[in-house]
Amino acid sequence: MPGKTRTKKKSKKATRVRKRPAKKRPAKKSQTRPVRAKGTGVAVVISQCESDLSRVLDITSLEKQVAANPEVALVKVQDYPCTIGKIDAIGALIVKRGLSRVVVAGSSERLYGKFFRNILAQSGIDPSLVEFADISRLCSAPPGAKKATTSGALGLINMAVARVAGTSPMEKVEADIKPVCVVLGGGIAGMSAATAMASRGVKTIIVEKDESVGGLLKQLNIVFPSYIEASEFLNGQSRNIDAGAVEVKTGVEPVSVRGHVGNFEIELTGGEKIEAGVIIVATGADLLTPKGLFGYGERDQVVTQVEFEAILKRGDNPGSDVVMIQCVGSRNDERPYCSRICCTASIKNAILIKQKFPASQVTILSRGFAGYAGDLDRARDMGVDIIRYSPEKPPVLGDTTVEVYDQISEMEAHIPFDRIVLAVPMLPPATNTSLARMFKIPTDSYGFLVEPRLKVRPEEYAPRGVFVAGSAHWPSTITESIVQGYGAASRAFDLISLGKVERIARTTTVDRDLCRGCGRCEEVCRHGAIELVVDEDGLKRAEVIPIQCVGCGVCVSVCPSGALSHADMTARLIDTTIEAAGGI
Repeated sequence: MPGKTRTKKKSKKATRVRKRPAKKRPAKKSQTRPVRAKGTGVAVVISQCESDLSRVLDITSLEKQVAANPEVALVKVQDYPCTIGKIDAIGALIVKRGLSRVVVAGSSERLYGKFFRNILAQSGIDPSLVEFADISRLCSAPPGAKKATTSGALGLINMAVARVAGTSPMEKVEADIKPVCVVLGGGIAGMSAATAMASRGVKTIIVEKDESVGGLLKQLNIVFPSYIEASEFLNGQSRNIDAGAVEVKTGVEPVSVRGHVGNFEIELTGGEKIEAGVIIVATGADLLTPKGLFGYGERDQVVTQVEFEAILKRGDNPGSDVVMIQCVGSRNDERPYCSRICCTASIKNAILIKQKFPASQVTILSRGFAGYAGDLDRARDMGVDIIRYSPEKPPVLGDTTVEVYDQISEMEAHIPFDRIVLAVPMLPPATNTSLARMFKIPTDSYGFLVEPRLKVRPEEYAPRGVFVAGSAHWPSTITESIVQGYGAASRAFDLISLGKVERIARTTTVDRDLCRGCGRCEEVCRHGAIELVVDEDGLKRAEVIPIQCVGCGVCVSVCPSGALSHADMTARLIDTTIEAAGGI
């Protein structure tokens, strides 16, 4: 047809599609985590306070890695868990999951262990199956080391998990507490403690080595800050003791102590034995005899502050020129501590001199008064001169004058005297050594009794049922000694009022066939939980007091014959715990 063009349609060629064989997907790996029976596995609680842990740890990564542990069935990250409400909620969740073993990571066992276990026990969780991983100490790590610190925290948690997973539930042991309190020492701290206990209806016995109670107070003239006579003050305390029907044994001291919390037996000099449920140690302190210092013992004009108290008590004229020298025998290389009572005692006596003998000139040579020294301004207003000297240039005693370099005026001073009064430090009593050995109480380098947990358990010591007050553990003022006596009595009464004491039996066991009675376990036990007893065959063997034993395992490590073992610290469990650390 003219004018039209034909277009030839191209035929569509059939295209062949070549199918490639489908790639075989790798089979899914079988779960490595074992199928757990209901009620098995460990619950891990990671506690956070503010952002301390988050600053040094990758909490998200830590949570995932802990959850990957085959022994772990539940991981809970909890902010501020150390409250009753939060612990109750955690306990309810754990019980709901059917779990019975718990690891708490991030809270200190020393501070919160008892608290956590007691609250979780109310939810039905056995306290012996609650373990702690103290990862909070990692908070001091530098922020840039998060990966390494998180790995370290994981190792600590895995160790705790392995330990609690391999531990069997433990029984509880309990002991009745005799409602009797024995107070060792009849000074102001001991008298205050005894009065407080007796006023609550507790039978109380004071054991005093001197022939009368009163301690160092008997040697004082006037008591600061009330400025009443020491004898009047002591009579008031004695009346309180009489009113409280406190039994007082004088002229005796303890020679041995046996038993445990709630049932102590104390043997006194002379052979008498007394029983007690709790013991308060208030043996006070001694004073340094400054022989060879500033002519003491060689010149009649030189006396100590305590000896000077007797002069003032008699009303004798102390002299027209009295020079008091502070820190004699203290704050040096041998005794670097401050006795804390010397400054106030010197100021008090200087004021008494100026009140009764206004014409007397009193000069105090000091290395700087402590902030708690009372009535310093009053003494200055009354005309007492105060010169500050340095230990590098101590006072020099001449025939009639004391030569001293005044740090304030930077001039040499020549001070006339007819009386020199030395302020000497308090020393731990000579009996502290034997008492520390008897009660397994540690001492510091000077010989004072040491509180192992000052902030957590003030006045309370490692052997349960033993409390300490007054200058037996550090130089204390009269006011402080009274307060400490009341504090020790309060804690002792709380224990007696329970009627009985119980604890988890994390105890050591003794294989009597292997024990050879060497006594090394008894020596190292700081809790008084092991003693040597004579068996029927006449041989000595170690015996564990379950209520005193805390399960530290020190005795097991020193036993040369392998007679001691610990159910909660078997070799296999130790190996498993170490392996769980994963190279920490």
